[in-house]
Amino acid sequence: MRAVVFADLHGRLDALRGIAAAAAAHRPDALVCAGDLLDCLISKTATVRPGLRLPDVVTVDHELWDAAAGLTLVRGNQEERIARLLAGTPVPANLRVVLDQPLVRTVGVADVRHGHAFTWQRRPDGWWQPSPQDLAGLGAPVTIYGHNHQNACYELHADGSLTPRRIVFGQPLPLPPDRRLLVNVDAARRDVPSYVIYDDAARTVTYHRLAGRRDTL
Repeated sequence: MRAVVFADLHGRLDALRGIAAAAAAHRPDALVCAGDLLDCLISKTATVRPGLRLPDVVTVDHELWDAAAGLTLVRGNQEERIARLLAGTPVPANLRVVLDQPLVRTVGVADVRHGHAFTWQRRPDGWWQPSPQDLAGLGAPVTIYGHNHQNACYELHADGSLTPRRIVFGQPLPLPPDRRLLVNVDAARRDVPSYVIYDDAARTVTYHRLAGRRDTL
């Protein structure tokens, strides 16, 4: 299993097209979005008025919704908010497919989820990571997630602590079978979208940016 995984597209069809074109060179078995394919037009802090219509809640983009049929999807917080705000409102079938996705998908030996259910804590270096209590229930050897818009990779220890792994874009990062790894994918909505290639057979994950820049984190 070789999968190209991205997250947090937030409605950017152009970024999806760019990632799909770049992914073709890697001959993936699946193109996976780890949540927030869509962008809710109403923030979680907004006062919601009655009588909302579909265009009030989400940009009507049938090209994007149709393209989603070729993706492996999980449900993100944007999809959850859209579904909640449109409850009782007729929804096009191609949008309904996006909204009715599971919270977790198994891809090879990896679990793919969005990450919005995690409790996030700030590290001393300023980066954010899931809290140990949220990680105790992760059973997969590899967990791939988005939501907090950063590229990071951590080794997960038995006590719930995390050790950051060094990332070099374009260079495969080994995933030892006797360790558990967390793979955090940056937002595809950025001007320079990010994605990862997860290779189950080779036990590697490789971080990429569409611009082809070779950077280290």
